[in-house]
Amino acid sequence: MRARPRHAAIGALALGTALSTTAFALAEDPPAATGGAPAVTTPSADAGAAAKHRHRRYDGKLVLKRHDYKIEMGVPIHVRGVLFPRRRGRQVVVEAGKHGRWKPLAHALTRANGHFDVRLAVNTLSSVRLRVHFSGDRRADGDRARAGTLQTFRSSLASWYALYGGALACGGTLGYDTLGVANKTLPCGTRVTLRYHGRQVTVPVIDRGPYVGGREWDLTGATARRLGFGGTGVVWSSR
Repeated sequence: MRARPRHAAIGALALGTALSTTAFALAEDPPAATGGAPAVTTPSADAGAAAKHRHRRYDGKLVLKRHDYKIEMGVPIHVRGVLFPRRRGRQVVVEAGKHGRWKPLAHALTRANGHFDVRLAVNTLSSVRLRVHFSGDRRADGDRARAGTLQTFRSSLASWYALYGGALACGGTLGYDTLGVANKTLPCGTRVTLRYHGRQVTVPVIDRGPYVGGREWDLTGATARRLGFGGTGVVWSSR
């Protein structure tokens, strides 16, 4: 039986529409090269990547300026800097070093921007190196950075003398250019650092005295000139 022309046209139109729809679907979602289903990123894969990022470790980095602190015993200083990566609540410790050994002095926690401010006061006569230590945590490795030096002084009463040509208790004679101090108890040759009105000099103990007025030091004329010191007054000493 032959199909009527009208019915044949409708059939051809339906067949063409079906083929076009199939071709469009294949173009939009082509099969995998291996003939399997197309790859799909699952939520569990995204969660795994995020967890890996969260647990990534970083190199901790301390950044600060070095200072030479010369202060009176008990007067506080502030050691400031930044710890990277920036994060709140990380502990940094200021340590003092001498003869290759380090001991903690004070600590503080970082702020949200990574900055820290460690306040410390030393109540003994000291001459040490300073450093800041971050021991690390679960997100960042530790780091150390030098912070400078710290030298503490105490106030003491001093005078000066100029008995040139006279014998010194520790040997030799006192000359116009002789640098040194007299002290009643410190061993001969002990190095003493003296500060006066911003000037500083380090000299040895070369003589005994003084024995009047509660004074602890007798400066030679050359030492007094280096410091700009005259008469009797208070100096800062490292001993």
